[in-house]
Amino acid sequence: MEEKNRIDRILEYIWLALYGLWVYIAILNSSLLKLSHPSHVIRDITLYYMLLVIVYRMNKLRRHFWEVLLILGICAVFYKVGNGLGRPAMYVYGAMIASAEAVDFKKILKTSLTSVLAGLSCIGILILMGKLPDNLYPHGDGFAHCFGYSYYSTVPFYLFYCFLMYLYIRKKVLSWIEIAVWLVINQLIYAFFTLSLTYGLTLIVIALYVLIIKLELIRLDSLPVKIFTFAGFPAGMALSCIGMVYYNSENRIWSFLNRLSHNRIQESHKGIQRYNITLWGQKIAMSGNSTTHETTDYFYIDSAMIYALLGYGLILTILILCMYMYLHHHSCWKNDRMLFIYVTAVLLFSIMNNTWISMAYNPVLALVPAAVAEEFRTGPASGGGGALQPDEDRRHE
Repeated sequence: MEEKNRIDRILEYIWLALYGLWVYIAILNSSLLKLSHPSHVIRDITLYYMLLVIVYRMNKLRRHFWEVLLILGICAVFYKVGNGLGRPAMYVYGAMIASAEAVDFKKILKTSLTSVLAGLSCIGILILMGKLPDNLYPHGDGFAHCFGYSYYSTVPFYLFYCFLMYLYIRKKVLSWIEIAVWLVINQLIYAFFTLSLTYGLTLIVIALYVLIIKLELIRLDSLPVKIFTFAGFPAGMALSCIGMVYYNSENRIWSFLNRLSHNRIQESHKGIQRYNITLWGQKIAMSGNSTTHETTDYFYIDSAMIYALLGYGLILTILILCMYMYLHHHSCWKNDRMLFIYVTAVLLFSIMNNTWISMAYNPVLALVPAAVAEEFRTGPASGGGGALQPDEDRRHE
């Protein structure tokens, strides 16, 4: 028994090490600094190791039929879509989610957080050394810093998810002074990158944190919250699809909503005009403006839900929706208030931008297999240990 435990720990350490390296390389590779060959090598090694972990765990544990179906289904669907799109990274996403039950979820978050910040620090050092440019992008009445990336929105996206991960792994409730500090940090990030989306979402996350965790004014076992966790993602998808299908530029209401969404509804409408919804997805030829590319035929689907429907196909879109719905509802079962806030933030983000399966800096889907396994073994209402700590473990300072 001790030998098995030791092997499991070694497997976990290797999993985290490979994941951390993969995240670090992904952060660097998404910048103007391209590391195509090293990233491919790390990607393939990570993929094969995580598949090995899946086989090992399958052989070791007596699993429920539905657990096996979920793990194999995740791998198969992500492989099918990735193969059709020519995106091998999708293989890693599927294997990563399916194998993550072998790893403590908070350790995954800590590894992602550390690697993302390490990657951004490396980019910052290269900028200071003059090896990478910090291009300025005209935005609003001023200029947005791109900090070594093509798009000014990239770094705020990374930092937003770092904030979510930090809140989740933190054991003590934030003090009012710390909350004030985070508000100041959010203001500074907005002043540097001028991205209103992450600025507003951060304010919403802080507000939810205060109401749910700090003041305990909202309970996760209340009926409205349970209804929201069941209907939130389907409602978000429904609203996104309504805008995609029925948008009319000559209608005043639609024009106002489109301006409010910074033309996202219009671009989604273009998407459904150019592409049909398929089962297994298709390549979407998008063209956006950045500091390294200008286009006269702008077409860019920002919404994760619309892009998934048109690009990833109906099967993977349903799978992603179901996994997020499960995590949302699971947060109520476990009274995991920070998980509820995290998944709610992803819901709001996914209506506007495509980050819901970006496993490098948003690894929350890695919790799904562990949550399902725990439910089958101990029941949805029971407390748990290991990777799934009940929220009551959070202590006030």
